[in-house]
Amino acid sequence: MKLRDLFKRKPKNKWVEEWPVPYKEDWKTEEIHLRDPFIITEGDSYYLTGTLTHDSISDGYGVPLYQSSDLCTWKGPILIVDQAKGFESYSNFWAPEIHKVGNEFWLLVTLEPKGGKRGTYLFISDKVDGEYALKSRVTPENMFSLDGTLYEEDGQKYIVYCYEWVEAHDGQIRVVKLRDDLSIDLSSDKLLFKASDNVFYAKSNFNLITDGPYLYKDNNKLKMLWSTFGIGKGYMLLSATSKGGVLDEWVQDTLVFDRDGGHGMIFETLAGEKKILMHSPNGRNPAKWQFERPFIIPYGEWAEKK
Repeated sequence: MKLRDLFKRKPKNKWVEEWPVPYKEDWKTEEIHLRDPFIITEGDSYYLTGTLTHDSISDGYGVPLYQSSDLCTWKGPILIVDQAKGFESYSNFWAPEIHKVGNEFWLLVTLEPKGGKRGTYLFISDKVDGEYALKSRVTPENMFSLDGTLYEEDGQKYIVYCYEWVEAHDGQIRVVKLRDDLSIDLSSDKLLFKASDNVFYAKSNFNLITDGPYLYKDNNKLKMLWSTFGIGKGYMLLSATSKGGVLDEWVQDTLVFDRDGGHGMIFETLAGEKKILMHSPNGRNPAKWQFERPFIIPYGEWAEKK
């Protein structure tokens, strides 16, 4: 079967989605409806989180977490951040990521505070599936921003994030230093590149979107997965390469996936294999039983090789 066919398959048995999503111990990967998926491997388990939505991208009710030992069958979701338990004044709950920092687990999630601008917030727990406590906002409060991710270089922690197209018009990917007290150093905030720097496809003059930055090393080069839209191509996953470190010049270099999927990250299986995780398709059509789902491809299996 070709990769392009896999994510278009419909469930064999039609079923009605329950809301809120019930806890089950036998979810198949293709049954889980998540945007912006993210996997962290801890112990002998995989933990999957992402953006949980029902009718719109803003009607989520917390940060879900699923657990699996084989990437095929999952139990969950539990809510590691629950809108009904202390976060009633926040909405969205977009693009959660969990990073292990020392003995702690750092959760980054995009929230929109009532009366304020959307941004990424940091929560910390001593267990990957434990209770997460809110620590700080890690993107500028005066900017509509989203999809913050953590990167550390030479002992300095950075937050790489998107300055949203709804305010910037030409969406941006920016970086800001994270201080030891978990506040951000606004004087360090820097533009890395814009959506219009996408060199692969013609641009429209609207909705120049940047989504989902994720930084990683490949052959000692610093690279970044990120997503946008292309004329005639829809949602896509791209890669950029830095000429040095995170603060240096970034060059757009590779088309990774261009078949209605994106917001990717890289994880390693328990067997030591690298995989790319994204959601695909990007839209949903309940009449055809099509929903955003976690979608995994081998690392390095880029679209340009198809």
